[in-house]
Amino acid sequence: MEATAGEHLIMDLHGVTTLAKHNGHDLYRFLADLPAAIGMQAVGTPQLVYLENEPGSIPGVSGFIILAESHLSFHTWPERQYVSLDLYSCRLFDTDLAREKIRDFWQPTGEVTEQVLTRS
Repeated sequence: MEATAGEHLIMDLHGVTTLAKHNGHDLYRFLADLPAAIGMQAVGTPQLVYLENEPGSIPGVSGFIILAESHLSFHTWPERQYVSLDLYSCRLFDTDLAREKIRDFWQPTGEVTEQVLTRS
């Protein structure tokens, strides 16, 4: 088997009506808990950035956490009920389990597009 630089899961979730109910604690817990649930290790603490009235920005929340394996990040657009999510690992991981956990948290009711890239 040829060595890889890991896998990169990219998800676009539409119809995320739960954005209004997720508070900072929920978003923090998502970033803090998902890595361990899928066999990864968080390095440091989750970071949340709220964009509301920044010039040129679209209101929403961006969150990220650095992992020993790489990173997990998301960006929300509440007005569009849309979340983009990026999970990159320098090793192979259970992408099906990750997708399940992500869908369970965000509960999209619309289209979900997913890509898994094998990095080289």
